[in-house]
Amino acid sequence: MDHRVSRAVRQGVGVSALNPKSLLFFLAFLPQFAHRSAPWPFGLQLAVLGAVWIVLAAGFYPVLGFTLQRTLTHHPGMARVLTRIAGIAMILAGVGLLGEQALHM
Repeated sequence: MDHRVSRAVRQGVGVSALNPKSLLFFLAFLPQFAHRSAPWPFGLQLAVLGAVWIVLAAGFYPVLGFTLQRTLTHHPGMARVLTRIAGIAMILAGVGLLGEQALHM
């Protein structure tokens, strides 16, 4: 593996592992798929689900990163478009969450 790629992978793993959002994701998302009445212990279920998530992410995110790098290198204007789309998606998600909270009040 090229030294630059190896360094980028190590840096990405380090940033992701130290990111509190990753821990919050596991704590908020995975427990709904584990059941205390299942034959496996609850903690083991969470560990297996977490491991599956890590394996899937380890396969998906490098492909996504390299694809985006190639695309954005050849089409620099796409970065602006993607930034706007992501911003709109975040705003819509926020409005949706506010609406959901308003319905529960």
